[in-house]
Amino acid sequence: MFDVDESMYEPQEGTSVPQNYLFGPGDRLLITLLGKVNAQYDILIESDGSMIVPDVGSISVAGLTFTELKRVTDRVVKDRLIGVDAFVTPSQLRRISVAVFGEVEKPGQYLLSSLANPLHALYMAGGPTDIGSYRNIKIVKADSKQEEFDLYSVLLSGRGLSTTLDDGDVILVHP
Repeated sequence: MFDVDESMYEPQEGTSVPQNYLFGPGDRLLITLLGKVNAQYDILIESDGSMIVPDVGSISVAGLTFTELKRVTDRVVKDRLIGVDAFVTPSQLRRISVAVFGEVEKPGQYLLSSLANPLHALYMAGGPTDIGSYRNIKIVKADSKQEEFDLYSVLLSGRGLSTTLDDGDVILVHP
């Protein structure tokens, strides 16, 4: 199952962003202003969580969902530029660093899309070894919380694919 080109299983750029996706530093947005001012800007969310839109100024957006980000951006633009509407489209999502250790073919640190789930990370690591567990997979989150990931449930029913990874997470595949 894991003996394939792992890049096939990387979430593709241009994939629609879920409405509950949390934006953060490193994400890029395409901001389109229409009305009295017509312009389009490719904006990077800075390390402090803000984005700077020309003629509008700084808007704090880190930790906002896509729905909230669109609403906040449109409100701030309307407050600062009367008669102008703002439309937001993600243009490039940040990369996250995830470590995969234990009984996997290629243990190590991997850069993944911020939309990646544990299955993507396992594909990058070549999957569990012959003695690696498909049921006893732990995800140690950056805040030290632990989650269980059952690869059999994913394979049989698709359950578990909604588990998201964050920068700094560690996946441990036990024997």
